[in-house]
Amino acid sequence: MTSLNSSELEQALLHKLRCRVDEKKKDIRYEVFADDGRLVARTWMSHSWRQNTPLGAGMLSKIKRQLQLTSLQDLVDLVKCPLTRERYFEIALAED
Repeated sequence: MTSLNSSELEQALLHKLRCRVDEKKKDIRYEVFADDGRLVARTWMSHSWRQNTPLGAGMLSKIKRQLQLTSLQDLVDLVKCPLTRERYFEIALAED
């Protein structure tokens, strides 16, 4: 599996998924909203993570679940760009 670091993930959350960010709490909270305004998912990252902090398999699995993705490869594709915002919502909202 391709390794990911915290800055790559943050860029995908901010730019591709257009997350709302709340940095005022213990951790940084990222919230994903659909175009109709409903909350789809949320995930957290520690303030202590530096730009190139590698994310372990356990953390990636947790983030994958929080973002409503079905596989770790979906998370990697989200970060590395094959997975579009539109396709993300198809996956994340599939169980609605």
